[in-house]
Amino acid sequence: MSCHAPPRGTTMPQHLDVSPIARPDDRFAVVVSKYNPDVTNRLCEAAVTTLGQHGVTDEKILVVPVPGSFEIPVVAEQLARSGRYAAIVCLGAVIQGDTTHHEYINHQVAEGIRTAAQQTGIPVAFGVLTCQSLELALDRAGGKMGNKGHEAAMAALETLATLRAIGKPEQASREASGESESESESESESESESESESESKDEEDGEMAEDQSDPKRRSARQAAVQALYQVDLNPDMPTSALTDFLDGELEDPQLRAFAGQLVKGVSTRQVELDELINSNSDNWSLPRMAGTDRNILRLAAWELLHSDVPYRVVLDEAIELAKTFGDARSPDFVNGVLDALVPANRRVAV
Repeated sequence: MSCHAPPRGTTMPQHLDVSPIARPDDRFAVVVSKYNPDVTNRLCEAAVTTLGQHGVTDEKILVVPVPGSFEIPVVAEQLARSGRYAAIVCLGAVIQGDTTHHEYINHQVAEGIRTAAQQTGIPVAFGVLTCQSLELALDRAGGKMGNKGHEAAMAALETLATLRAIGKPEQASREASGESESESESESESESESESESESKDEEDGEMAEDQSDPKRRSARQAAVQALYQVDLNPDMPTSALTDFLDGELEDPQLRAFAGQLVKGVSTRQVELDELINSNSDNWSLPRMAGTDRNILRLAAWELLHSDVPYRVVLDEAIELAKTFGDARSPDFVNGVLDALVPANRRVAV
């Protein structure tokens, strides 16, 4: 069908007109590479400014720095799957070198971002520059050729508005986070059954039944892992930024307090925890581990050693976190390391 004006007497095609204005409760994530910061910082500033011009307040924007462009897709996909964000903006700069390495990176990044959007149904906008020189990259990061950060933010806003106009964004958000209406009902039924079972158990066996079955506590652990991951990438991140992040992720003050306790506990004892994890992870030093796996292990190790949560609950929750944030190998890897960390006095029948 042609988009040009049809001959007189024929029917005009319908055009879908959408407004790229965000809703008040929309949250956006901007995943930005720390490599080539002279370029990517300008891309990020333009993207955040553009989102702000279209109704997105600063507290509704999460900027997630990653080491390089290659790491953008996995982080973007996990953010999309979380169901917390209306759209994701991906920003980076790959400069051509003396080898063909940049071609491999470009392909993998583009394919990963495309896959993240298609598999989650959440807009994941591509704002990664692939240029022959730093000069050309700067031209496209606020220079004479515009700013790709602005373009990517607009693409996210417009795609989100289009999806909402033609479909059911709430359903897409649930599907992205792995949830459906039937699953929600099942969760409610399961929660009720767990409550009934906990009432019939004795105090020792039922001590942490609520913790084990309560999906809200899992959301607090997820937020804590995300906060720890951000600190891992940005060691100088101020405490106020972490507090703001947890406030934005968790509405329930008790869950915010629980997540804050986890983050503080890990941060306070990180040296101790890292030594234990290193000594029990064969052939995998902490720097070699994926950032998400590393911080899941830290969080779970702290719970094993410095809380009264039953060790089986800690292991189960850590495995679920690994399924959410890691790759296909993460659950087994996390389980293996943590199983070796369980103190002998915690291995009691439950």
